[in-house]
Amino acid sequence: MELSIEVASMEDFEYYYKLKSEKTAIYWGGWQNKPDKEILKKHFNKFLQGGVYENKLYVIKDNKVIGFINEIPHESDELIKNKVNISISIGIFEKERNKNYGQRALELFVKMKKNVEAYIREDNIASQRSFGKAGFIKTHDKKRVNINNLNKSIWMEKWIIKK
Repeated sequence: MELSIEVASMEDFEYYYKLKSEKTAIYWGGWQNKPDKEILKKHFNKFLQGGVYENKLYVIKDNKVIGFINEIPHESDELIKNKVNISISIGIFEKERNKNYGQRALELFVKMKKNVEAYIREDNIASQRSFGKAGFIKTHDKKRVNINNLNKSIWMEKWIIKK
């Protein structure tokens, strides 16, 4: 089967919970522990209903669930002027990493959506590599965010798709 990206449905929740419960997802998400399943389910349901800032959640498949892409729409004047309409984040199951799924999923998603950007932690070399191979370039824009599990703030670097 070929790699596909589909809008997530309630049937995908158990996979989403498993992904968010992996050690690397907890670490990169800035959390101390795996998520509470019932709270995450309510949050997931809001994704499906468009109730979390109009975010959309997509599932990445290749005969099985590989991971998820979170689409975060933008409405600021600056982003509209720059023709960027969405920001994304991606999560791939630990056992599916180092198989180019992240890069391939990003390439496919960009074909679907065109104007995409992402903020990536400055210390997340694997994500930077996947985004770079998928045609994104790092800009000079950065923002500082608080990372709970490190008890400090860290730089997030903006990546955009090459034109």
